[in-house]
Amino acid sequence: MPTAILGQNYTFHALFLDAANNPLSVLGPTAKVFRFNSAGVELIVSSGSMSAVTGDPGRYQYTFTVPTSLSAGDTLFAVMSGTDPGTLTLLTTEDNVDLIYNPQLAGGINARFIR
Repeated sequence: MPTAILGQNYTFHALFLDAANNPLSVLGPTAKVFRFNSAGVELIVSSGSMSAVTGDPGRYQYTFTVPTSLSAGDTLFAVMSGTDPGTLTLLTTEDNVDLIYNPQLAGGINARFIR
């Protein structure tokens, strides 16, 4: 599973395809990033419009800053949606990412090999 560093930017990617598995430029692509609390309630962390990736039809991205108020070991989920312009069908894909502390700020081990 991918990891994201607390306090750093992270980018979710989505590739939208039509019924024939061809890349599809969708209408109104959006992303919602969320987590669940201990009671199972969904808490939205970030949401907004996705940006088309230049030169890669059908691929979109959503970049946000991972809040430092979260904890290492938490998992964030993303639901990314866009509308097929030909059929007006809402297309949705999902992804998730595990959170980690910034190893450079967390007092991690720094190993050097000396000859």
